[in-house]
Amino acid sequence: MVKIAFLRACLVFFVIASAVLNAQAPTAELTGTIRDATGAVVPDAQVGATNEDTGFTRKVRSNELGYYTVPLLLDLPLFLTQPVKTQNPSKGE
Repeated sequence: MVKIAFLRACLVFFVIASAVLNAQAPTAELTGTIRDATGAVVPDAQVGATNEDTGFTRKVRSNELGYYTVPLLLDLPLFLTQPVKTQNPSKGE
């Protein structure tokens, strides 16, 4: 009788644990470093990801080291990076 109660308790635990694990949101993030043709990092570059089906775009800017993170991307297979638009800081454009 004790074994049956223990097995039932284990079963309930695993059912609840699997439900909690499945409740996590399926998101991703895109990270990287923007570099120019010479390999130098590009600060303050605009980077984005676009959902092809909905047209929704999430844009971010790279930091002073050229690093960027585009967080909370849904529908991962549908997101693509956009062309990078930068300003050349050495020319003041």
